[in-house]
Amino acid sequence: MNASFSRILNRKALVFTPLAKSTVEDAVTLEKAPSAASLKQAPIPTFEDFVAAGTEKGVEISLNTLGPVFWIEAKAAVDGIGGPAGKLLGSVNGFVLPWPGGNLLHLDTMRVAREVRQLLELSLILGGAMLRHGYDRGCKKAELLAINDTDVFHRKLVNYYRRIGFTKVHEVTGGLSDIPHMLVWGGLGTRMDADIETILRKWSKRFARGSSGTIGDETDDRTMERTQ
Repeated sequence: MNASFSRILNRKALVFTPLAKSTVEDAVTLEKAPSAASLKQAPIPTFEDFVAAGTEKGVEISLNTLGPVFWIEAKAAVDGIGGPAGKLLGSVNGFVLPWPGGNLLHLDTMRVAREVRQLLELSLILGGAMLRHGYDRGCKKAELLAINDTDVFHRKLVNYYRRIGFTKVHEVTGGLSDIPHMLVWGGLGTRMDADIETILRKWSKRFARGSSGTIGDETDDRTMERTQ
């Protein structure tokens, strides 16, 4: 069995984790979306757009799949980006679930290495690539759990996801009615959903090639707050 896939099978669903203060601030910028009319006209970034965004940062983005399961990896393309060329800098994984009215994108985990906590937008690039993969697989909606490890960090997670387009659907607090959620997600927190196409269109200016925005606009190099 592929080693990467084996690691995914052995890990319970945790959280799609924002990893940088600058990333949270990028989400605030992305929240300043155009009007509904202009949003409908915004081009949807392709998977290749997110790969190109990674290349601009010196990072190679690759997609791996096995049936409905997927994992996307970010590796250093050159020496000095968090280590030697080829070093794994970050990853995100989940799976595609058939669902009435459009497939469902189930988001499990995102991780970024400590060495690249100042590498701007890596979590957004990985997250965008993941959403685009779901879009290409016919997914209409993405689902995640904002894990509740501590009250302070949980609030930051929920605010982050809300700013990029996720909405709360359920609080998993550990009651009997939450057992199905806990079996799926492996923890407590806030269940959130989002419309994939809407988020991708909101990110058009930042990531779509040929748009007026450029990768790295309105960012800074403040350090990471926490790695899941």
